[in-house]
Amino acid sequence: FADAELIEALPQIDELEPGPEPLPERRPVLLVTGVTIPAEWFGPISARLERDGVVVGYTVCLGQDEHDASLQAYVGITVSPKSGRAVEQRLARMPELRQLSTVSGEFDFVALLRADSPLRLDALLDEIGGIDGVARTTTSIVLARRIDRLGA
Repeated sequence: FADAELIEALPQIDELEPGPEPLPERRPVLLVTGVTIPAEWFGPISARLERDGVVVGYTVCLGQDEHDASLQAYVGITVSPKSGRAVEQRLARMPELRQLSTVSGEFDFVALLRADSPLRLDALLDEIGGIDGVARTTTSIVLARRIDRLGA
């Protein structure tokens, strides 16, 4: 695998699982776009990519059951003119904020929140609504993930 091919394939990595038979011993492998890469080959490549700053982190994707104890919600946020930067800075201090995107259309931002309980989610929504510059919010609570290619 050339480095460029590996880098291109990284967003498509499916999972880490035991290697296929008939390997002499079962060992971890990385499945990348249908090609099986033994973990011992990936280690030196990934170490070099990390050292060179090409790869700056990894994401562990937990099964949906691991998230069932928490609530996720998408919050559409409309802000007053010229207050977007201040609102963004305030939202950035919220540890439950998983993602914040600027969007076109009805809202200025869409935030993805994860909270431990309905009470905590309610408090977060009140906190967001109380930020200077937030004109309006609209919330959609995630009931189930049907397709998840983000690993969020």
